[in-house]
Amino acid sequence: MGLPIFVGLRGMDIPELAGCLRAYRQAWREAGHPGEGDACLRIPIYAAPTDKAAREEPRDTITYYFERQANITLAPLGRAGTGPVEQRQTQAQRLSTLSYDAILARKVAFGTGPALVDRLGQLREELAVTGVAAELNPGGTVADGAGAAQPRDSHQAGDARVQIGAARAMRRVQLLGGARRQLGEAYLRVR
Repeated sequence: MGLPIFVGLRGMDIPELAGCLRAYRQAWREAGHPGEGDACLRIPIYAAPTDKAAREEPRDTITYYFERQANITLAPLGRAGTGPVEQRQTQAQRLSTLSYDAILARKVAFGTGPALVDRLGQLREELAVTGVAAELNPGGTVADGAGAAQPRDSHQAGDARVQIGAARAMRRVQLLGGARRQLGEAYLRVR
């Protein structure tokens, strides 16, 4: 069909996804499409002013996010068209047992602006993606003891600062991408 794709790291790790992208690009070439195909990585991103804040502030949110993803993976078991039961069970088990360190290393891009530029560049190199779709606040909200919805992160006053930091990091990646494009190298387009 020659269509671009979105990919993510929820159900698989970087080496698995890299293999899937190689297969996609091989099929792309075999179908006679020009270029290498457009693949955009969808990934949770969190920007903070310090490394410590980037590591600790989103802990509850992202842990909840992956627990929820495990439950979502199991929900359609037994329905037609959902694939092999064992495959979904294995994927849900992997998601539900991820340590926070494993999440940080293999599933997300959290950091200061410069750290995000480095992380997204690393992922671009490893996966050869052509773009990034940022998932901001992927864990959403939870009810507090009184039943009121509260952000899963506790830095409400810093939300604007964090959003500005994320935007600056994304612009930096975009600028780096433009410079690399001029040199004829692969680049990361931020959409």
